[in-house]
Amino acid sequence: MKAKNKKDRNCNYYNKMMFLKGGEKRNSGVSPILGMIFVILITMTIWSAIQSTQVPKWLKTVEIEHSKKVEATLKKMIEYMDAGMDVSIAIKGVKYPTIPFFMVPPPPYMVAHFEPCEFKAQFNLTNVSGVSFSFGENYSILVIDIYYNFIDPETFVLDNGALYKVIKTGGSVKVINLAKSKSLEFILINGTSSSIIPTQEVITLRLEPASVGDFRNLSLKHLEFTSYNKNTTEKWKNILKDFGINATVVGNKKILFDNPEGKNVTARFIFYITSTVRSVYESSFPPEEPRYNGFIVTQPVRVTETGLEEIKVLVLDQYGNPLPNFALGITSECSKNRDLKNCAQLYPPGTKFVLTDKNGIAHFMVDITMSSDVCGYCIINLNYYYKKDKF
Repeated sequence: MKAKNKKDRNCNYYNKMMFLKGGEKRNSGVSPILGMIFVILITMTIWSAIQSTQVPKWLKTVEIEHSKKVEATLKKMIEYMDAGMDVSIAIKGVKYPTIPFFMVPPPPYMVAHFEPCEFKAQFNLTNVSGVSFSFGENYSILVIDIYYNFIDPETFVLDNGALYKVIKTGGSVKVINLAKSKSLEFILINGTSSSIIPTQEVITLRLEPASVGDFRNLSLKHLEFTSYNKNTTEKWKNILKDFGINATVVGNKKILFDNPEGKNVTARFIFYITSTVRSVYESSFPPEEPRYNGFIVTQPVRVTETGLEEIKVLVLDQYGNPLPNFALGITSECSKNRDLKNCAQLYPPGTKFVLTDKNGIAHFMVDITMSSDVCGYCIINLNYYYKKDKF
């Protein structure tokens, strides 16, 4: 019995020691693993919180700053156009910063395109009698869409001279007028209607002035044009009202003003084209745009004395702006007998035409060859000299 008890004691002691050793192994293995899992869970929770809250805030700030830069670029473009300068702008895409260990989405896409619009106007210059101006052409509205990731998508619109920012939030549309002018100005653009391929990098645009002039006192008789959307049309109506023009809205996108007697207003129409359109115009004979509207003679063209006479003429296009590099020729006839032609010739002999300068003014000399006894006074008719082999 004693030996058996001793054996039992030994077995119990062995089992106890094995239990303790096994327990020690399990405790020393489980604790580090649980600790590591706990640290990973805390890290992932913090990372997820930063990724879902702080990272969007940081990137939203980047997009807000980008929107401000786009506004500044387009306002600068308006300033260049006001001055009649060439316009070359680059709207760079959003550049998100690299944030180590965090995910950043691809930059938003931008799309620029020209939407066709109609613009018609009829007016007189209040300080010039006998010359009426009118035009009715198809022009373009410049539209730049930016599909931001963290702020509402924005659309920048150059609408016949007004610069708008359109923000669509849910079902509502907010329109902000970015460029308010003290004078009434219409900037007309002829651009291609095809869309530019969406880009995340940069949008480049080059515009060149085709017709630019100073603000003039006009007697506005008719004004009709289409705007970008219903909201911008209402904005235009209010702009015109500020200048004393009570226009009406026809449908959702058309502005209409009619006053046969004329509404006196200080305004101007300037015309820009894209480089693509410029190449088309330069390859045509005669050039399609701009065309001359009439002549304003600043010195008499009815001459009675024989000999040399200086004539100064201002040539205006359909927008009421000076037309430079315009080839001006003459024909002449006598007042006593209209069958008597060529009582005047350009001087020096052999001169076929005279070009207007950058201000639209032509200076030329005429040689009166017939006396007043025979001719009466010599009537000099001004005309557009066009001969293809001369250009």
